[in-house]
Amino acid sequence: MNSCTSRLAGKAALAAIAAVAAWLPSPLRAASERAPARPMAPPRIFPIYTWVENAPAWDRSLHISGYRMGCDTGDPEGCVREAQEEVDQRGLTRIFLSMDEDPVRTPADALAYSRLSLAHPYLVEAGFDDFVDRYQNLFSARFDPRPWLRQVIQNVKTFNPNLAFGITLYEDELDSPYARPPYLPADLARDVDIVHLFLHYRTDAPKFSQYVDRARALFPNAQVIAGLYAYDRIDYIPCSPSGNRPCSQAEELSLYRESARIAAQLLKQGKIAGIEFYPGFFGMESQWSGWKHEHSCVPQRLARCVGDTRQMRQDTLDIFSSVLGWK
Repeated sequence: MNSCTSRLAGKAALAAIAAVAAWLPSPLRAASERAPARPMAPPRIFPIYTWVENAPAWDRSLHISGYRMGCDTGDPEGCVREAQEEVDQRGLTRIFLSMDEDPVRTPADALAYSRLSLAHPYLVEAGFDDFVDRYQNLFSARFDPRPWLRQVIQNVKTFNPNLAFGITLYEDELDSPYARPPYLPADLARDVDIVHLFLHYRTDAPKFSQYVDRARALFPNAQVIAGLYAYDRIDYIPCSPSGNRPCSQAEELSLYRESARIAAQLLKQGKIAGIEFYPGFFGMESQWSGWKHEHSCVPQRLARCVGDTRQMRQDTLDIFSSVLGWK
């Protein structure tokens, strides 16, 4: 075909397409004129952690990227072996280790974790659970824990300055004299890298954001991870710090939902560094060893405790999916 014929054929084809387009309904014409749709962006992944361990499906649903675990005194190598197993089996990227507060052995454990973290980069923290209560109990006429704590923190950083020192803190401890000078010197408060802030009392849920600000004021260099108790605590602790009345079932569930929603909003806004759940056992609720203790759940309420806990976990997924844009 010569060039003249080709040009004529091309013009005829364009005219035919234009004629067909003119007959299209206007919404279809507009759609045909738009640029190709961009692929949907994947959901944003936020730092969410639990204490060990969960059913794999729940790890995926909640986008769990790390576990927190307690370690026996005097066996850092054994604890790290257990951490390695969790990382290998579950694809985790972060492990937070909680040491015992032992006046004799903890400084050596802290030094060992610092050394081990160089070969195990998923180890991001060595610190203390229930810090204020245990730290307070160390004070006696024969022992001043302030130099001891300073040594522990220095040992955590000796081989790996990037290994964080973290503590668990509760909202009712924010006014404790053991969370401020002179019991906790200002330089030691500045050395705390991570505060895991949990709410003891369900009725304190509406003030979660205020407690985050207060924790940051006490520990000015620390990132704050919001802690959530996604399990039935009716038998464990009063509903409010001002009385001994347990929460009703409705209060337990609704106040938990409020705390979860506030935590998710704070995470989305970048006001906290992550969210942490205690206990784990998502999808394995009936297997949690804590149910064996009556102070956690009296035997006659066991079925209700497990059922409420499962409901809280489903509520968590629904709230996070909505607030964090997972659906």
